[in-house]
Amino acid sequence: MKYTIRLVILAAMLALTLPALTQAQTGNGSAGECTDETKGKLYTEYYENRKGKTAEHPNGDQNVAYDAAKKYLAACPNADDTDQYAKVLKKFVASYELETRRGDFLTAFDKKNYQEVMKLGKSVLNDDPNYVRAYLLLGNIGYLASIGGNNSLNAESANYARKAIEMLEAGKTADDWRPFLNKDDALAWLNYSLGKTTPNLTDSIPYLLKGARYESVLKKDPRTFIGIEQAYENGPYAKLSEDYKQYTGKAESPEQKLALENINQIVDRMLDGYARAIALAGNDPKHQANKALWTENMTEWYKFRHNKEVTGMTEFVAGILTKPLPDVPTPITTLPSAPASGSAAAGTAPAGTTGGTAPLATQPKQGAATGEPMQPVNKTTTTPKTTPATSQAKPKPRSNHRRK
Repeated sequence: MKYTIRLVILAAMLALTLPALTQAQTGNGSAGECTDETKGKLYTEYYENRKGKTAEHPNGDQNVAYDAAKKYLAACPNADDTDQYAKVLKKFVASYELETRRGDFLTAFDKKNYQEVMKLGKSVLNDDPNYVRAYLLLGNIGYLASIGGNNSLNAESANYARKAIEMLEAGKTADDWRPFLNKDDALAWLNYSLGKTTPNLTDSIPYLLKGARYESVLKKDPRTFIGIEQAYENGPYAKLSEDYKQYTGKAESPEQKLALENINQIVDRMLDGYARAIALAGNDPKHQANKALWTENMTEWYKFRHNKEVTGMTEFVAGILTKPLPDVPTPITTLPSAPASGSAAAGTAPAGTTGGTAPLATQPKQGAATGEPMQPVNKTTTTPKTTPATSQAKPKPRSNHRRK
């Protein structure tokens, strides 16, 4: 009988202690944390700081509310759906942590820590694959980082830029357009960024042209069009000019004339870029040094296209902004029956043949940087951010194409 009584007493003791031991093992503190008293205290602390119900924080303190919510959930890790307080707190904690990651991502962008932006951006998109603003910023940082000489982000950034363009063109919108001004400004910069980070200059031109056509700051910046001119000059013109060497010292032929017609098309696009830059520079003091360089270089190209004449160049520049920005030319495969309008005197045969001079390859004069368009205005700062002027790549001289 005594043995039986002892067993009953021991069983009763275990029944009293096991729940407390279980709570002590699953909670983050001492036994008994997940009590109505603890839950009520922590939820009240969360609620008052979340809603701004305290004298100390009349506008609320989300950090304190978050700490209280985390303590509640840590004290009651096994709370199920019957615990309405826990359901509310879990939702708040998830939202708070997501916004914190977004905040860190945006702060890294403002601080121009572009490596960190790429890292945090992936985490943010893992939270929300439809977060449009993340795609906008990630699509722009390749270009921004490359201004400082860091090209390591170009490929990844280009993929995000293409995705951002696809989303915007499909009708998606951002909850906040900053650092861009609006949808068109974002599309302009994304395309321009793609153009500036595409290694093949010929492939970059369609992106640069598309970016320049949107109503944005890029459309009004002369450096945008110098970028287009130099992409033509250092891309397709450089290749066609190199290919043209095969006709040096040979008699004039239909093939040589056809090659020259294709060169002329590219030179026309280069002249268009120079003219737009010069017209947009106007009397703006910050562009005057570059404007003088652009005018000098354009004059040489204009002479080539118009048989050493500059007549009409001033009028061409004056009226250029009323004309649409031309597309990339389609290669000519057969000689026209008559010279194209406006180019009858343009483009003569290569040196060493019966024609005279060859297509020239000018070297932009040293001294004044051609510059980059300023980067998007970031409204989170008090003053507009501008990109320092940087020198563009220069074409290599081609001895058989020097000006005569």
